[in-house]
Amino acid sequence: MVIKPIRTAANYRTALARVEAIFLAQPGDPEFDELDVLTTLIEAYESHHEPIIYPRKQLDSILNWLHAWYSSMCDDEWEFREGIKIFSTSNPGWSVEINLEGTIAEEISISPILTKNSNDDWHGILVENGMFIGSGDPSKLAFLLTRFKTLVETGR
Repeated sequence: MVIKPIRTAANYRTALARVEAIFLAQPGDPEFDELDVLTTLIEAYESHHEPIIYPRKQLDSILNWLHAWYSSMCDDEWEFREGIKIFSTSNPGWSVEINLEGTIAEEISISPILTKNSNDDWHGILVENGMFIGSGDPSKLAFLLTRFKTLVETGR
């Protein structure tokens, strides 16, 4: 694994392509640490340069992962307490609320983090009282779900 800083749009596109190729890596897979580091570098680059644009394949992958995760959590009780809520907002954008009960992230608390590059490029994350709460502009649904995936798989 050779990871380089993302300083240019070309570096950014290369990193996105690599993330797409290894997106389904699981903890213990050789590519999982690479995916974690690349995601962090991409987020840092995007916070200063351009909004996230997720390829269709990546959005499909995160939705498939979420479906599998949700199915694994359903025990005839969990899904009735809070489960998963994904809805559109009027500003416009997305809001995601997911119950963390029973995950390694259940006890984690993350103070509100808002990244606002412009009125059309923003997202926020909050974890408290066993709930993941994320919101973002219309292009951020895959980002929010990917951030949730990282949280429940790594505890951070």
